[in-house]
Amino acid sequence: MTKPKSTNLATRGRDMPARMGVSMTVMGTVTAALLAFSGSAMADTESKVFNNPKMQNKLVDWCAEEGGSCGQSGGVEAFCQSKGYDDEAGFSSKNVDVPTIYPGSGKTCNPDDGDECRAITKVTCVREAKSEDGANDETADEGGGGGQGDINILNKLGGQVQGELSSVVFSDGSKLRVAVFARGMDDALWWQAGNGEGKWYGWASIGGQMKGSPSCTPHKGKVFCAVRGLDDGVWVTQWSGGKWSGFTNLGGKTKSSPAMVHGYGAVHALVRGLDGNLFDNAFVEDPETELSNWTGWNSTGMSINGAPTCIVSKADKIHCYYRNADGATHEMVDVLNGGPTKNLGGETAVRPGVLGQNAASNIRVLVKGMDDKLWVNRRSTSGKWGGFKQTEYTFSGQPVCVDSNAEGIGVWCFATGGDKSVFAQRLPAEAFSGQ
Repeated sequence: MTKPKSTNLATRGRDMPARMGVSMTVMGTVTAALLAFSGSAMADTESKVFNNPKMQNKLVDWCAEEGGSCGQSGGVEAFCQSKGYDDEAGFSSKNVDVPTIYPGSGKTCNPDDGDECRAITKVTCVREAKSEDGANDETADEGGGGGQGDINILNKLGGQVQGELSSVVFSDGSKLRVAVFARGMDDALWWQAGNGEGKWYGWASIGGQMKGSPSCTPHKGKVFCAVRGLDDGVWVTQWSGGKWSGFTNLGGKTKSSPAMVHGYGAVHALVRGLDGNLFDNAFVEDPETELSNWTGWNSTGMSINGAPTCIVSKADKIHCYYRNADGATHEMVDVLNGGPTKNLGGETAVRPGVLGQNAASNIRVLVKGMDDKLWVNRRSTSGKWGGFKQTEYTFSGQPVCVDSNAEGIGVWCFATGGDKSVFAQRLPAEAFSGQ
C-alpha cells in the first residue's frame, strides 16, 4: 500500500476529482433527494419546505428569542413547531439588515437598534404522518411505538441499498441522534438519521462513488465516514456544523472495505493493504494550531484476510475483527501495538459486526449465522470470550448495532431486508448478553 504525503485535509479536498463530488446536505434531506433514492417518500413522515418564512409579515429569526437558543434547536425548531410540525430536517440562514421576529417570543430583532439579526432563508419541517384513524402509519402496521418506554421498536426505513451498513450515535449540538449509512444503488453514500425514539428523517445522499460498504464514526461533535472508491483508494468525508464536506482521497490502495474508529484522541481509518497487512491512518487535531492532518498510512505489521470491523475498548485499545476464509471470525487485539490474533470460531458469510456496551468495557461480536439468526459472542473486561450464542432475532442481511449508553436511545440495530430496503430495530440490552 502506497503511503501518501501527510497533507492538510482542507487542501487535499480541493484536488478532489469531479466524479467524487458530493452535495452539501443537511441531515434529513428534502423530499426530492429522497425520491431519487427510494422511488417514493417515506410513509411515516410528512415534510414541508418553507422559503424565506415569515411571521407577522417579518422574516423569522434563527434565534428563538433574544439571548436564547439559535439555529437548529432555537428559532428553526420553534418556527416548525408553530406550524404544527414536530422538528426540522435541514435549514439555511443569513445575516440581514431588516427587522426579524423571534418565533419563540414574538418580539422583534431590529438592526436599527444595534441588534444582529439572522433570518431563516429555507427550512424543511417534518412530522409524523397520520393514518385516517389518527395513528402513526408505521405504528399501526408494525406495532412499534415511538416513546422512550418502547424497547422493541421496528421501523421500516425504506430505500434500496447494497453491501453492509454502518451506524453511529452522535450529537447535532443539542440532541443525540442515531444514524445509518449505506451504499445506494447508484454507488453513492447515503444516510438517514433519527431521534433514537423511532422517528426518522428520510434518506439523504452524501454523494461520492464507492465499492463495498462504508464505515463511519463520531468524534467531537462530527461524523467521519470512509469508503473504498472506484479507484480502490480510500476516500473520507466528515459531517460538521450541519453539512458534509467534500470527499478527500487518502491515497493507498485496498481491495476491501475500510473501518473507521475514534480512539487515542484521533480518528483512525483502517484497511487491508494489497500485501494483506492491516494499515492505519490517523486524523489528528493540534489543539495549539487548530490544524488537522491525516498522518499517512502506516502498516501495523498484522496480517488480515478480510475487511476489518474495529472498536476502541475502554482501555483505549483498538481491536479489529474480520471473517476468515473458512467463515470463522478472528480478533486482532490492540492492533497499533501488534497484539495477538485470536480465532473466535463461529461461521458467517459476511463481515462481522461489533458492539461496545457500558462505555466499551464489554465488547460483543455480532454475526449473521448460516441460519440467518443473530449470534453474539461476548468479551469480558478480562479479555475472555464466552463463545457464540444464538439469539431469537432473524436478519436477512448482516446487522450493525450501536449503543449510545444514554437513556432513551438504547441499542439500535440496522439490517437490509430481502428487497434490499433497510430496517431499524431497537432491542433490549439483554439481547446482547451472550449468555
